[in-house]
Amino acid sequence: MKLGVSTQGFVGKHGDPAHRIQEIVKEAAVADDAGLHSFSISEQHFKFPTNVTGPIDVIMTAIAMETSRIIIRPGVVITPLHHPLNVAERWAAIDVLANGRMEFGIGRGNTPLTAEAFGIPVPETEPRTLEDLEIILGAWTRPILTHRGRFHEIAPVSVVPKPVNQPHPAIYWAATSPGSHATGGRLGLALLTGGNGIYWDQAERRVARYREAFEAAAGARSLPGLKPLDRVAIVVNGHCAESMAEARRRAGDYVVGYVNRTVEMYEKMVRKTGSSVSFERAKAFKNDLDMIINESPSMFGSPEDCIASARRMYELGIDEVDVLFDGATHEQHLECLQLLGKEVVPVIAEWPERR
Repeated sequence: MKLGVSTQGFVGKHGDPAHRIQEIVKEAAVADDAGLHSFSISEQHFKFPTNVTGPIDVIMTAIAMETSRIIIRPGVVITPLHHPLNVAERWAAIDVLANGRMEFGIGRGNTPLTAEAFGIPVPETEPRTLEDLEIILGAWTRPILTHRGRFHEIAPVSVVPKPVNQPHPAIYWAATSPGSHATGGRLGLALLTGGNGIYWDQAERRVARYREAFEAAAGARSLPGLKPLDRVAIVVNGHCAESMAEARRRAGDYVVGYVNRTVEMYEKMVRKTGSSVSFERAKAFKNDLDMIINESPSMFGSPEDCIASARRMYELGIDEVDVLFDGATHEQHLECLQLLGKEVVPVIAEWPERR
């Protein structure tokens, strides 16, 4: 089993966004040195005093130059906010600078404010993402790309550079709803799911739904040039410290606030898209750290506590856990990363791959 880490660049109301970006680059270098498998950054816009990772391609470029072993991955690029040719060029260049250590993540986004600020109608975000994916994949795998679709018409162009990874980097599909998990499996993409605001049984069903769709679509993929990849990574709230009490003290308030915002945000998104997905069960997580730690996939506490949580996720068929480590101080983040890399990674790396 693999263990990675993830950040959304959280900045408290008294923090400094510019300084936080510099800290993220340093944290990635420490994660690399500690032996963690991957370092992910999610694309977050207009959220100060919460997040400061809008220009993730810029931040990841710096990280590519400051690390040598760790996989770097956007978690994820919200492609409807960008032209897909721009995305293809920039992330291929990052893969070149990282000597082939880039994996790609794609998603529609989950905040109406962001889509509307960029002038994208929320109901269009998923069809745009699917078309963007087709264009990006074509740009990376074809000498000459031509495209005519609902949102983009592209005359014959040769897109350079190509990624180091051939035929293309691993591509993850971000999913938060049950239907989106099935879409990722049907497309043949790796899955990036999340444990935030959901119960263990929901995580189990979502992983199963992805794998059922992946297997059912074998031999009938709709994305030309795609190399299918059956892999599941899950992003979970967490913090590793010398004890559970210390982990709770350092990051507990942040995680409660983050879960509260997430539940409220998803409810708004459901109303905007007209989806029938219910978040009634998720409301029980609001303002309750015990519920978050015990009833949802998470990774809190001592290294031994974190190993026990990882084992439970491994038994669900999850291939990689990515710990969202925001919320503590920079120095506490560094300690968390070192504990995860030095004491948790060696144990879970011994667990055999699912297949």
